[in-house]
Amino acid sequence: MDTCDTLDAARTVRSRRRAQARLAPALLAAITRDGTVEAVAHALAGSLPATIGARRVAIGLSLGPGEPIRVRALTGQPTLDERRRAVRRLTACLEAMSVPAGATSAGDAGIRVWPDAASRDDQVVGQDVGGDDAEGAAAYAYADGCGAISLACLTLSGAHGGRLVVLFERGPGERAFASGELVGLRSALPDVAGWLVIEARRHGPWRQRARDAWRDAAGRVPVLPRMLPTVLTDAVTPRRTTALVAVCAVILLGALPVVHTVTAVATLEAEHRQVVGAAQAGHLLAVHARVGDRVEQGELLARLDDRQARDELIALREAMLRVDEELSRALAVRDRSSLGRLRAERAGVLADLSAAERRLERSRVLAPFTGTVLAGELDERLGASVQAGETLFELGADRRVRLMLEIDERDVRLVEQGLQARLRMASLPMQVWEATLEQLEPVAVAEPGRNVFRMAATLVDADESLRPGMQGVARIDTGHGALALVWTRALRERLTVLAWRIGLIG
Repeated sequence: MDTCDTLDAARTVRSRRRAQARLAPALLAAITRDGTVEAVAHALAGSLPATIGARRVAIGLSLGPGEPIRVRALTGQPTLDERRRAVRRLTACLEAMSVPAGATSAGDAGIRVWPDAASRDDQVVGQDVGGDDAEGAAAYAYADGCGAISLACLTLSGAHGGRLVVLFERGPGERAFASGELVGLRSALPDVAGWLVIEARRHGPWRQRARDAWRDAAGRVPVLPRMLPTVLTDAVTPRRTTALVAVCAVILLGALPVVHTVTAVATLEAEHRQVVGAAQAGHLLAVHARVGDRVEQGELLARLDDRQARDELIALREAMLRVDEELSRALAVRDRSSLGRLRAERAGVLADLSAAERRLERSRVLAPFTGTVLAGELDERLGASVQAGETLFELGADRRVRLMLEIDERDVRLVEQGLQARLRMASLPMQVWEATLEQLEPVAVAEPGRNVFRMAATLVDADESLRPGMQGVARIDTGHGALALVWTRALRERLTVLAWRIGLIG
C-alpha cells in the first residue's frame, strides 16, 4: 500500500512538472497568436490547473493601487458576465484573499490559502470556516456556491502597482491546499503579470492612459525632483495638474475682453399708419381683407348690411320718376299751380335720393391708400353690429418702415442714442441689417413677466423684403468688458436686488 502511494505521488509530481514545462510555450503562443489580455488570461486559466492539481483557476487583474480587481478568465468559461451573482461572489473572493501591493501575507509573500492550516483540523467541510473576518466570509460564500473545499490565492505584483491575482480551487475528495505548492508558480509568473498589467493599462480607460503618460513624461525629466521638494513632487498628480490648468484657463478666459452686447426684440412698423372705421352703424355683412393682405387705394375691405339703404334708394328713384311724369304733364297743360308744387316736391325727393346714395356708399369700407393691413381680424364678427366710428382695420403704408426695439428695463441704462445695432429677422435669418438707435421713449411698457422700453431705430439699407409686422432679434454693441463680468452681469444685479430686498446690504 505504501508502495502504491509512493508511485502515485511520483506520477503526480511528474505530471505537474510536465504541466509547468508546457505553461511557458502555451503563454508564448497566446501572446504571439493574439496578443490580447483576454487571450493570455484564458491561456493561464486553461494551463494552470494541471500545474498544482487544481479543479479550476480564476484569473483577476488590478491595474493599480486602489483599483478594483476585475475577473478576466475562468477555467471552462469562454465568457464572463459580471452581472451574474456567481461572478460577483468570485470578484469579492479575489478582493478578500489577494495581497495588497507592497504587503505580505501571514505565510509566504503573495500566497494565501483557505481554510488555513491552523483551522483545518477543527472544522468540518461544508461549514463556515471563515469566521467573522471578511476574508473568510467572502471565501466561504464563493466556495459554498461552487462546491469547493479549499482555495488558494497567488498575488503577483505588476507594473505601476498593478496585480495579477490567481485563485485555485479544489473540490470534494481532494486534499486542501498548502502554501508551499504555489511557491514554484510564484517565481515563474512575474513576467507574465507585468506584461498583463502593462497591456491592460495600455488598452484601458482613457483616464488610466493619461495618468500613465503623465508618469512617463515626468520620469523623462530628472531635473524636476531636484528642483522641487519631495512633498511638492508627490502632490503633483495628473488629476491635480489638470484641475490647476483648468482653473488657470478659466481665470484667463474670464479676463479676456469681449464686446458687451444687449439683445432686444425688434419689430418692423409702418412709418405711416391709419385706422379705418365704420362710417355709420350697422351689421357686418362681409369681410374682404385680413391681416397681412396688401390692398390698393379704394379697394373694398368690408361691407355693412345695406339692404335698407338699397330699398330706400329704389323707392326714392321710383318717386323721382313719378314726380318727373307729373311735372311733364303740368308743363304740357300749363298748370302753373301744380308746377310750383311739383318742382318743390322734386327738389325734396332729389335731396333724399342723394342722402340715400351717401348712406349706401358709407356702408362700404374702402382702403384710403395703398398699403398693408396691420390689424383687423373680423371673421368672427360677421353678422354682429358695429357702431359708427368703431375701428375695423389698421393700415400701414408698405413703402417705408421703421424699426422699433423693445429693450429690457435692466439693459436700458446701457443704451443711448447713436449706438449701432445689428438685426436678423425671423423670416430672413440669413441676412443681417445695420441700424442706428434714435430717441428712447421715456415710458416703460408692461409685457408678460417684464417691463420694456421702446426705442426707435433707423435701418441703414432697408429694401422691399422688409414688411411691416416682421419680428427679429437685434444686438446692440454697448462697449467692451471682461468676459466674466459680461456673462455674470445679470446674475450679479439680480443678487444685489435680492440682497437689498431681504436686508443683507444697506
